[in-house]
Amino acid sequence: MREIKFRLWCNNKQEWESDSWILNKEGFIFDVQKQQHMRRETHILGQFTGLKDMNGGDIYEGDMLREPDGVLWSVYFDADLGQWYCKSKTDSVSLMEFIDDSEVIGNIHENKELLK
Repeated sequence: MREIKFRLWCNNKQEWESDSWILNKEGFIFDVQKQQHMRRETHILGQFTGLKDMNGGDIYEGDMLREPDGVLWSVYFDADLGQWYCKSKTDSVSLMEFIDDSEVIGNIHENKELLK
């Protein structure tokens, strides 16, 4: 059974939130330390795919992967197909097709330059 994990990006602060938040079944994000709800408009959830890169690092939604040939891919969930996909500048493929020889080199939030 795969581990269910999330991480939370704050657009306002341009950083990952600490682990002091919870996500309830209705999808609300609550800051445990501040005892207040966080706005979904300013925070982006990234779900763990349940997969690891070639170095054993967790792969999350929004991560950027690099193949040995240098091609960069961003990870996303395709809700219509019900599976994790990666997109490059020219293609979109199932994440399962190349995880064995790809590595996480950043993410779409902290490393926007990788999207160019």
